[in-house]
Amino acid sequence: MKGVTGLAAALLVAFAGAPAAAQGQGEAQGGPQAESFAPPNALAVFPMELWDTSGAPQKPDEKERLALATQSLVRALEANGAGTAVELGPFGEAIDKAAPLYKCDGCWLPIAKDAGARFAVVSTIHKASSLISSLDIAIVDVATAKTAAQASGQFRGDGPDEIDRSISFLVKGRLLTPQARAALAAPE
Repeated sequence: MKGVTGLAAALLVAFAGAPAAAQGQGEAQGGPQAESFAPPNALAVFPMELWDTSGAPQKPDEKERLALATQSLVRALEANGAGTAVELGPFGEAIDKAAPLYKCDGCWLPIAKDAGARFAVVSTIHKASSLISSLDIAIVDVATAKTAAQASGQFRGDGPDEIDRSISFLVKGRLLTPQARAALAAPE
């Protein structure tokens, strides 16, 4: 590799085995196989879920609000350097079947692996009342099932703006600590 800079050599080493590794991904749960190789920090960001113990009637647009919250989480993770989200659309049926993910004891790990992700991101909003909720976000290493990063926090209100601010604060201020960034950057 004479004449190749250190950065270029590192990139060559990092990406040399990526397509071959992606080809070896199986269909552990009978779901579709990832069609393209995933970036080094590929994140399977699962749909945000709601654990509602408030007793309040469910809002008619709750599903859309959770989808927007998931998009906000993806943007915050990518903007803060956690990785790049992989497409989970082809795995929608398997994800729906496994729900609620916060109760299934890691049943989402095979889905994340089949999607080509190195890390799985699971998140839950616990709605205690229409005024007080908490948000939990965890990033889990798909190969080891060990938590690489985890953050929780409470917020007031249940509107999209409050949820968006909470996601941004947790990702930037509590989730992606120096220790978490080291875990995300560690070689596989």
